Amino acid sequence: MFLLGSWPFLAWRKVSRQPPQSSPSQPSDQKQDNNKKKINEKQVLKELATPYKKWLNEDVVFIITDTERKAFLALQTNEEREQFIEQFWQRRNPDPDSVDNR
Repeated sequence: MFLLGSWPFLAWRKVSRQPPQSSPSQPSDQKQDNNKKKINEKQVLKELATPYKKWLNEDVVFIITDTERKAFLALQTNEEREQFIEQFWQRRNPDPDSVDNR
């Protein structure tokens, strides 16, 4: 139902153009830092070669820790990534002395 008396009020009302206030629980600087980290992670994932991206996003997505993921994304060369992957699986090997881990 439309009330004719309410229309002029809506037409003359000033609309606030102030940006939304940040929540008191998280300062805006911290939000910006988190956003920058997310953007940086996305850029690294785009630049990451396909086998490493697949390893990170499909092969170990459910078992890699946040700390390990951040460390992997910080690596600069494929040689470092290969070493990281080898160490990653060695840490999870229940019998390091065995030749074959099945």
